[in-house]
Amino acid sequence: MAHRLGILGGGQLAMMLANAAEALAKDLNISKTNVYCEGPEEPAAKTSATAVFGKMNDSEGLKNFFKNVDIVLFENEFLDVEIVKSAATGLAVTFVPELKILNELQDKSRQKQLLEKLQIPTAPFLIHSQGQDLKTWIESALKLFEGEYVFKWSKLGYDGKGVLIGPKALPEIIGFCQNAKGVFAEEKISFDHELAMVACRNHKGEFKTYPLVVSVQQKGICKKVMGPATSLGISLKVARLAEDYCVRLAEHLGIVGTFAVEFFFTSDGPKGETLLVNEIAPRVHNSGHFTMDACPSSQFENHISAALDFALGSTRTTPAFAMLNLLGPEGVTVKNSAVELPEPPTQSILHWYGKEEIRPGRKVGHINAMGISPGEIPKLVKRLEAFEQMWIEAVKKNK
Repeated sequence: MAHRLGILGGGQLAMMLANAAEALAKDLNISKTNVYCEGPEEPAAKTSATAVFGKMNDSEGLKNFFKNVDIVLFENEFLDVEIVKSAATGLAVTFVPELKILNELQDKSRQKQLLEKLQIPTAPFLIHSQGQDLKTWIESALKLFEGEYVFKWSKLGYDGKGVLIGPKALPEIIGFCQNAKGVFAEEKISFDHELAMVACRNHKGEFKTYPLVVSVQQKGICKKVMGPATSLGISLKVARLAEDYCVRLAEHLGIVGTFAVEFFFTSDGPKGETLLVNEIAPRVHNSGHFTMDACPSSQFENHISAALDFALGSTRTTPAFAMLNLLGPEGVTVKNSAVELPEPPTQSILHWYGKEEIRPGRKVGHINAMGISPGEIPKLVKRLEAFEQMWIEAVKKNK
């Protein structure tokens, strides 16, 4: 029977999922793909998929959308699971990942508790309990972590939003915590590198990982990804440990589809090499965008294959690769159509999201570069950064 695929969300991740679904439609017997998003200006609405417009908290709109699809994928985890569950009541629709998993992982404080339960190392943490006096709890956290602390929202935090890194004055911490739907504190880790691994599992339990990568953040937003990490000084032992953590999480949760795990890595701590899980994302992820060009099967293609319970494609990569996010430069807001894109450098591919407006810090595209030997990685990064600088200059001309 032909599959009717639905995607909740209209941003670039939904766009890339929709494009992957179109490419796989014949092989995976996908009859049609629908995306549910807020309006025609969103990237996913500009794909070949059928766009249905509505709000994510509109139960009736969601119900009508679910009537025309069999399998639903999520662009992100920032939605009300109870509303989605209610809208799907009585309908033969499958969610990937399952709603109970989405509910578990959309709360970062529950992520911390899950990691503790599975004995997977993570930064020491302290969760604020409902009804507990906030000021007293904050003072306990400050004392526990002795000035080296990070406060985080349990929900709705992304791209640096919902993160407060100390030291900060007490009134600022209280204000930050009061704005949260749940909050926790954790020890600030002095890491050597931030690492990430993207993995995928289908309904039959087939499991694959893409290579461990080094990621670089800019104001909490993923800026660069380079890999494989084992070609950048990260030991094979650490890469295997990252894979083991992904396997343990996938098997415990029973998760289906692509997911990502972000890590902190230190090489010279009291225990030598240390790998700590920072966060888990139950979906396709920015740190896996390199897979679109460096691998036979991208994270998006494997997410769809897993959801439909087909065999997973190869996660083998080119010997060297790099990804650079194109973020709107500070102090500039301009119509995207007004900016002429420079020509991408050799051995690179530009992925443009088609957003109406370029704004400071906004993700408007990414560019991938591939090489034939591990030693090329620094050159690939320089090439991408030179392209980025030309693009920024083009943007600023239209300020």
